[in-house]
Amino acid sequence: MITAPRISLDRIGTLLDTEMPDELARAAAFGAVCGICSVIEEYLEYNEKPQRRYTVQRLHRLRSHCAAMFGFDSRGEYSIAQHHQFALECLSQVRSGL
Repeated sequence: MITAPRISLDRIGTLLDTEMPDELARAAAFGAVCGICSVIEEYLEYNEKPQRRYTVQRLHRLRSHCAAMFGFDSRGEYSIAQHHQFALECLSQVRSGL
């Protein structure tokens, strides 16, 4: 289990701001985001953080926007840039919930 989830969130921020040259890079980034989100969920559960439920919801939204950004889900009515912005907002909200 991680002990410093903010470091992991910083890594997600780096991935979100990195140009992904091909599908393999996007798949690796999306897999990393999903894995990090799962580990942070475990951290929240173990440490019984007060805003755990809200923070977990933000983690789910973060994964959803990343799926659309990296091409693993429909973008719906939003552009990649909008999903990127939404993902950054979720990242900030998760950070606040820690």
